[in-house]
Amino acid sequence: MKLLVGAMTLFLVCNLSLVGQENTFTFKGQVHSYGQTIKGVVVEVFEAGDLVHETITNGSGNFALQLDSKRDYMVEISMDKLQSKTIWINTRRTKDLGFKVPVFAFDVDLKKEKITPYKERN
Repeated sequence: MKLLVGAMTLFLVCNLSLVGQENTFTFKGQVHSYGQTIKGVVVEVFEAGDLVHETITNGSGNFALQLDSKRDYMVEISMDKLQSKTIWINTRRTKDLGFKVPVFAFDVDLKKEKITPYKERN
């Protein structure tokens, strides 16, 4: 009896972990500026205006996050003195693809921030 209960528990734990894996995927990226990868770039992920993930690029300019399916995300990629980039990600239809999307990867290129002096009119 203990063997049967143990086997059933193991089966349920394995199935629950597989279900959890189907509901997430890895979101990877690499950040460049003028042909060079850059470390220390802040990557923030928002859902409905709330910050849900935050990371910083490593020495190779790479970052990785686990995102849930069936969600809408706004990803803000920024660093001082560089123009920030905003990327919208919709994972709502990932279940309809018929296959699991294990990794979503892309490159981001940040340019120097242009500061225009403000002139007051009299």
